Formats: sequence, C-alpha cells, structure tokens
Amino acid sequence: MDFSPLPTSSLVGAFLLAFPALFSIVNPVGASLIFDQAMGGRPRPERLKLARQIGLYAFLVLLGSLLLGGYILNFFGVSLGALRVAGGLVVAIRAWGLLMDPQENEERKTSQTEPAQTHEDVAFFPLTMPFTTGPGSISVAIALSSQRPTEGSAVAPFFIGAGLAAALVAIMGCSTARPSGSCACWAPAAPGCCRASWPSFCCASASRSSPRARRAWWPSSWPLTTAKPLNPGSASATPSPVTDLHDARLTIDLDAVAANFAALKARAGDQELAPAVKADAYGLGAARVADRLWAEGARSFYVARLAEGVALRAALGDRAAAIYVLDGATPGAGDALEGADLIPVLNSLPQIEAWNAQARSGRLKAALHLDTGMNRLGLRPEELKVLLGATDRLKRLDLDLVISHLACADVPDHPMNARQRERFAEAVALLPDARKSFANSAGLFLGEAYRFDQARPGISLYGGGPEGRPHPEIRAVATVEAPILQVRVVPRGETVGYGATWTAPETTRIAIVGAGYADGVPRASPPNGEVWFDGARRPMRGRISMDLMAIDVTDCDAARPGAMVELLGPNLPVDDAAAAANATAYELLTHIAPRARRIYR
Repeated sequence: MDFSPLPTSSLVGAFLLAFPALFSIVNPVGASLIFDQAMGGRPRPERLKLARQIGLYAFLVLLGSLLLGGYILNFFGVSLGALRVAGGLVVAIRAWGLLMDPQENEERKTSQTEPAQTHEDVAFFPLTMPFTTGPGSISVAIALSSQRPTEGSAVAPFFIGAGLAAALVAIMGCSTARPSGSCACWAPAAPGCCRASWPSFCCASASRSSPRARRAWWPSSWPLTTAKPLNPGSASATPSPVTDLHDARLTIDLDAVAANFAALKARAGDQELAPAVKADAYGLGAARVADRLWAEGARSFYVARLAEGVALRAALGDRAAAIYVLDGATPGAGDALEGADLIPVLNSLPQIEAWNAQARSGRLKAALHLDTGMNRLGLRPEELKVLLGATDRLKRLDLDLVISHLACADVPDHPMNARQRERFAEAVALLPDARKSFANSAGLFLGEAYRFDQARPGISLYGGGPEGRPHPEIRAVATVEAPILQVRVVPRGETVGYGATWTAPETTRIAIVGAGYADGVPRASPPNGEVWFDGARRPMRGRISMDLMAIDVTDCDAARPGAMVELLGPNLPVDDAAAAANATAYELLTHIAPRARRIYR
C-alpha cells in the first residue's frame, strides 16, 4: 500500500492514537492531526484517496492497540475513562468546527449537485463502528466517513452528538453504579471500585498497593496481571454481575464472631487476645472479620503470608494495629514488610540476620518463634543459645514478642501439652524483657498454667470447638446453604450418583441439591454425611459430584425446587460436618468455594 501522499503529521497522529496509555495528553492531538492534515486544503480526489488510506491504517493500528493497550494501561495505571472523555470532546469540537466553517458550507452546497458516489468511493466508516467507543477513534471515523466531497461535514451533526455522548457516558459511568462512591474516571481505581457491570470500562488498573481491576471489554481468557483477591468476603472481592438468588450461599454472622471473641476473652484472663485471621480469616473474609474484631477491642492480628499482611494493613487503614506475619522475613520480603509496617515472626537464624540487616536507618520490631517440640517453624533450644551468645544479631531489633505453638492442645490430657509448656517456660526465662504468646484456641481451655501475655485464637472465633467437637460457649459463624433443584422418586434397586455406590433399598424420594465439591462440600462426606432440612438431619445418598449432591427426603413434604438446604450452620455445626468427612473444621471453612455467594450480617 502506498503511503507516500500521506502527510507525516497524520502518520504521527495515527501512531499516537495507537498508544493512548503512554501519551494520554496527546491522544486528542493525534486525532486532530489526522483530521486537519489529511483533509485540509486538498482537492476532492486526493482527499478521498487519503481518507481510504488513513482509514485502513488507523483501523489496523486500533486493532493493535486493543491487543496491546490493555497491557500498557494495566502497567501504567492510566485512566482509560479520561481518554474516553478527551477523545469524545475532541470529536465534538472538530465536528462542530467543520459544520460551522463557511468555506466547507459553501463546498457542501456545491457538492449536493454532483452525482452520488459509487460504492467504492465509500471509506471504511462501517469497519470503525465497533471501535467508536475507544479513545479518539470517533475522530478517525470522521476522517473515514467521506461519502461526499466535503469529507465529513455532511455527517458532522451526527459526530457532534456521538462525541458528546461518548464523553457523557464515560463521566456518568464512573460517577454512578459505584458501591463505594470512591471511583473517578480520571483517577486510578481504588479497592471497592469498578465493580459494576457496563460502566467498569471507566477505570484503569489500581495502584500497586491494591488489586487491579480487569476492564469489562478485556476477554477473561487473555492474560492480564492481577492480584488475586483475598476472598469474595474481603474488601477486594468482585462479585459476579449476574447472581441467582438461589445459588449456594455462605452467610457470615459477625455478631457470632464478636460473641466468640468475648467468650474466649473471658477464658483468657489478663492475656491480650490476638486473633488469627490468616487464610482470609479461615475463608470468611479477613477484612470484614478484622474490622469487627477491632471494634470488639482486638489490637493485634496474625496472618501467615506477606500478601495477607499487606492486604490486612490496607483494609484496616490508619488504625494502629500490630500485624504479625507467621512466615517471618522470607527472602526478598524485607522492603514490603517494612513498607506495610508488618512485624515478622522470625523463625530461623538466617531470618534474624536478614531482618537485622534490613534495619538500616533505625530499629525494627520483630517477634521470635521458638520450637518447643512441634518441629515445624521456630528456633530449637540449641539455636536459641547460639543467638543469645551473639547478641549483635539483635542489636537493631526491638524484640516485641516470643511465641511458640501447641501441637496437641485439642486433646487436653495429651502429655505433649505439659512437655511443650515446660520447654517454653525455660526458653522465655532467657528473654525476660519480651512478652510471651503460647495458647491457641484450644490452649485457652487448658487452664491458667498456659496463660502468658498473649493468646492467639483462631478456629474457635469462627465456630469450631476447641476439642474438634461443638462446644456450648462457641457459636456457629458460617452458614452454608444450597437450593433443591429437583425432587425425584428412585425405585427400589436403582442407584444414585457416580459409581453406583448407593442402591435404594426401597422406593425413595431423592432431592438433588445444587452444591458439590466445587462449592466446598467434601467428596468424602457420604455415607456418613448429613444436611439439615425441614427440622431434621437428612442423609446424603451416593457420591458428591462437582456441582450436585443427593439427599434422602422420603416422607418430607417440604422438599421442592427452590427450597434451601443447610449444609453447615447452627443446626449442623462445622465440627459435625467435618467429622462425617473425616476432616477438620479448618478444612471445611477454608475450602468453601468463592462461587458461593457471601452474605454478611
């Protein structure tokens, strides 16, 4: 294709249109360069030829920008909405000038007496229509719509309206349908922003400290650098724009979390309670849970991973919470730990040296993990002696806390409990100035001998009993429900589900429930697994499928499509549901799948 007649400035303009994220300010300039230099002061045949050449060229570069622009926008965090506003206004202004120009008006009158153009005289306007919502591309469409000698003036009124509409839609799309009300077209998206459906094109990616928003027009199968949200219950979660009210749902009772915190506090005596909100608060949403626990008086929290700590710090905002990271100072994590004001729980001599070296311009807080027999993380007794023999390794550190972890606290009479307590007491005697933390949820029920300065409850905050079975002081927090999709009669002798593992001993009414192991129901639940429905526990029948399960509703008239079945909750405690699947409450809660709709109350 011969581009020799094409003005250099028009080529530059088309190039700038292809990279709006890198040159957001000159994007409207690129549109104007194409508009003015390609059309101004040229005879009709040459203008038509140039229009077609610019049209094909711009069409190709706009296709390229759609493929590449998403990566550029995501990397630089430039607001796509701002470009839409600017591009739309440029279109309106240029089209208005074309319509009002006296010379063009005179040429338009003359052109009306000339024969209509043939089909091949029509430029590529129809091909650009799918891209007229892109930055500046409506301006290209003006240059391509030369169906009369005036090269666009005849359709200028249309483009005035289109340009203003594009700008208005971009502005209104960001100022409305925003749950948090904190989004603006010309600013990077904040957590909680860009959650609506169609207007989500307004916002580009968030800053590096918050999860990045995927634009609505970007195909989900294409790669795009994103930070995985904590959980649909967390601050950064993005619910599906289409929700069936009868989908499986997880209801989190924050009042029950508060009640459990109070019950454990009564057991703790003078100890500080520092909730474990790792694994996204055991799958229930760390941001929402920590916010409620802060209101109940919690001032320290434990997470497992660095990313969890960074997310929790962002969720708590400017509240002066102490956030401990159980992984410690892992390689390369120093700057992120320090930047988010996180306290690593150092569990090896190399970690201690690395965190000490990180304190280049001051002192840094740290906690120390001692292994008292679990042989997981922490310094062994001989390593503690080495550390105390070379105190320069701690010279830049404020050793805030010393912790250890009980291995068998859920079995109160296990001899390991007393053995670990004795080792811990011996070790912390060598560190008299540091606070001590020993008990977990179950440890709080072992008695005063296990009380130190701080306890770290976890599972019992979320409804699990301290001994792996329901406890009267602990309330259910999570309720999982799913709908009955169908009720059917299974004749005697026929089987249900994959593998034909259950055979009906007599004619049986079976309800098919819309939940399976993809929703977090353990595949190993049958044959002992049960659900709660219509005032009684109902047995599971056959194997659990990915999306479906079968329950026995013989002699239960209430069973009908749409009725909700309790898979976990006040009537079916998490410990009981876990025991049926030979699992633990920890597993069940953390395995509840994201597709279960979250409801907080």
